[in-house]
Amino acid sequence: MAPATDTLFTTYMIAGVQVSLDRVRATASLVPEADRQQAWHILSFALDVAAAWPVTSELLLALAPKMEQAGFREEWIPYLEKGLHAAQKAGDHLTVAECALQIGTLYRLLSRFAEAQRWTTVSVEHFGSESIRPQSIVGQARALNELAWIEHLQHHYESAEQNVAKALSLPTTDERVRADAFRVKGMIQIGQRNWAQAKHFHQQALLLFQQVGDVRKVAWSMQNLGYALKELGSLDDASHYLQQAADILAQLQDYYHLAIVQMNLANVLVHQGQATLAYELLLTARQTFATQGNLLNQAHVLTNLGVVLIKRQLFTDAQAMFRAAADLYKNVGDQIWHINALDGLVMALTMNGQYADAVDLVDEAMALLPAIYQSAYYENLREKLTTHRAEAAAMMTVAT
Repeated sequence: MAPATDTLFTTYMIAGVQVSLDRVRATASLVPEADRQQAWHILSFALDVAAAWPVTSELLLALAPKMEQAGFREEWIPYLEKGLHAAQKAGDHLTVAECALQIGTLYRLLSRFAEAQRWTTVSVEHFGSESIRPQSIVGQARALNELAWIEHLQHHYESAEQNVAKALSLPTTDERVRADAFRVKGMIQIGQRNWAQAKHFHQQALLLFQQVGDVRKVAWSMQNLGYALKELGSLDDASHYLQQAADILAQLQDYYHLAIVQMNLANVLVHQGQATLAYELLLTARQTFATQGNLLNQAHVLTNLGVVLIKRQLFTDAQAMFRAAADLYKNVGDQIWHINALDGLVMALTMNGQYADAVDLVDEAMALLPAIYQSAYYENLREKLTTHRAEAAAMMTVAT
């Protein structure tokens, strides 16, 4: 290509990227399909044009959170990876860090935790290399909070607490950092079954997100607060917060997080004796998690469906749900919830008159307990399994 032609091509490319950038920025949340297709098309070319990098990087980073919110996962990761390589060539550490953080978030949403942790660690390191700049400090704090979130999902609460502490120790006055840190600390407390402490941290996170005007995370915090309130037995308050969160997320078209709300609202409804409505909500959530590829939440929703089906006395169907959930938990390496799903299966077997199978399965599940001895769920699961074994054994004796 001749120099003049090359210059003209670059000029047109930059202009095209700018048009897409303006359209993406003009949308409050989700990007209209036509604008998204145009942005993806022009990015596929612009990321190879070094002279267009300044505006191309802006488009990539403006588009990234909106693609995550819209539910794009594996199809969006290659664009971010290509953007990261372009940023490396340009010596743009901030964009390398931001792309790595977005990639890590998407892998976390796919329940691919090793990859999520690896990419998020890359983000922490690259933001840290530019730490004298305020934007870098906030970015590093965001990445540390995300790393802690990934760790809490894997029940690695000590390292999660350490990374939250690192995020809070960084010299920034950005209240979003504190809000995200409190959100993670609340989930750590939930994982350790400290419901009152979880409520406290989620209330703090909610207040801060309201103050900074982050509507999406306001809804997330309402959902988390609703979860803690449900465990504390405050069902009406839990339902109130969860319904508010559902309304906000439906308006934002954040269907992934809406599905989480639906799953937890269903749990409240079960406790309120509304198993049929709970079942409908869980089916909707299950479809969303399957569509977006989140294995951990697919397992969670299957476990909850098993509980609802037991309430509806559909014991064979409940068994299928608990078996599928146990397999998914095993696939993502979550031993605690794997054992919990096996316990649900034991209940379904017992109620279906399959007492010997129930006793055998309890013994298998109890053999797994030493692996989670340090967990807050160890004693809870040990007691449940012991009780359910005694029930199945007693029924087997009566039946014979």
